[in-house]
Amino acid sequence: MPKIEITMPFEVDADDVDMMIDTNIYRQTSPWISRIDRLEDKQKLNPPHWKVWYDGENDDEGSFASRRVVTREELLAAFGKAAADQWAGKHHGLCCIDDMLTDKSLAIGCAQDSDVVMQYALLGEMVYG
Repeated sequence: MPKIEITMPFEVDADDVDMMIDTNIYRQTSPWISRIDRLEDKQKLNPPHWKVWYDGENDDEGSFASRRVVTREELLAAFGKAAADQWAGKHHGLCCIDDMLTDKSLAIGCAQDSDVVMQYALLGEMVYG
């Protein structure tokens, strides 16, 4: 069966990415994430990034043995991949995607949207649905 790939430009304010993670992910109780620390360059030369403690692919459940730093660019790429996969029917985890696209703001996304984006950034796909 032939496939087509549809791309859509989507400009977002960089602060929206930060707000989506800082506001939503911190407030949720995600069973696969133990902790997230926002790391900032004290001289403000680089955008913020986040250190995440989580259950990785080969970790015992609840061990939170995996740790990784995630950048704003990785989160933006993860959102794009998660959105494309949702449009392709692979999942329906981005529940606020219509509002985010209409208002051109990732900050509108809820904790579930933030969790899906973080899964794509860290795990490459939506594992926990």
